[in-house]
Amino acid sequence: MSAPDDGRLPARTVRGRVLRGDAAGGPSAGQPLPAVTTVTAHRRNGAVVASTVSEDGGYVLDGLPAEPLTLVAVEHPAVHEEVVVRPGDQRRDIALPAFPRKDLR
Repeated sequence: MSAPDDGRLPARTVRGRVLRGDAAGGPSAGQPLPAVTTVTAHRRNGAVVASTVSEDGGYVLDGLPAEPLTLVAVEHPAVHEEVVVRPGDQRRDIALPAFPRKDLR
């Protein structure tokens, strides 16, 4: 496999699961998250190189550069707001459920 013209190695794929950590080692430790999660890969300078949304805890990030990256997983409550975008400035508030979410414990 040859390197691209810019000298970097070919793009790669990283896949895995987002698991719940439990410092006490309780029954939820190591279990996949039952919530919507965004997994994002960042370069050292903070630039986002890939992002994906998971609804079952599994993720795949394709087309990653072969360099050190930081993976960030963010859990989201399932909030859906439909909006019609029109010309001009608009404001749309989105209400999130209170945290910590009791259904995830």
